[in-house]
Amino acid sequence: MKNVYFNRSLKFLCLTEIHKNSLGFGKNDNIYSRNLAQLKLSNYSLLKDSKFESVTEQLTREELYELFDLLVQVPPRTYLLNIWNHKNGICRQGTKDLLKNLRGIAPKLTYRHTGNPNQYGKSPPKITWQGCSYDCNMMVSTLETEQTNRFYNLLNKKAPIDEIKSFIRSCIDEFDKLHTDLYVKYEKISSEQK
Repeated sequence: MKNVYFNRSLKFLCLTEIHKNSLGFGKNDNIYSRNLAQLKLSNYSLLKDSKFESVTEQLTREELYELFDLLVQVPPRTYLLNIWNHKNGICRQGTKDLLKNLRGIAPKLTYRHTGNPNQYGKSPPKITWQGCSYDCNMMVSTLETEQTNRFYNLLNKKAPIDEIKSFIRSCIDEFDKLHTDLYVKYEKISSEQK
């Protein structure tokens, strides 16, 4: 039997309209622009608002909770992922605020300035600003990765909207607790060094 090879060129297929029975009307606009597709659903009038649809404009915590109160049924996966990105943005802003607060209390030393206990008659600091910043960022990114994995598992099992909303709220609370714990930890270390 002969092997027959077909040379096929790849073509970029642009769909201008996609009809989805259960979700409403979807439309691809400006296919060559930065935003590949904008999903517009008549069932979710609040989510049509550009403030809630765009990830570039970060929602505040109050706006995100307001959005939760208005959701009655599970929106499409793309909107849930967009809401998750807004949640991550809120948590990242909390991390920036934490680092800004820690910057004032952590010693402003670099690793090359830390010496052995006999040098200059002082012992080196237990923590430097770089170590503090690294530790905070690692703990925050680890928690964010764990939460994202749990969120995708929740989406894959098609959980009800109430379970999704309570999960996102609990994730924000976990981040707040982590930020508070990290601040207390480094404030204690800083006060011991003085």
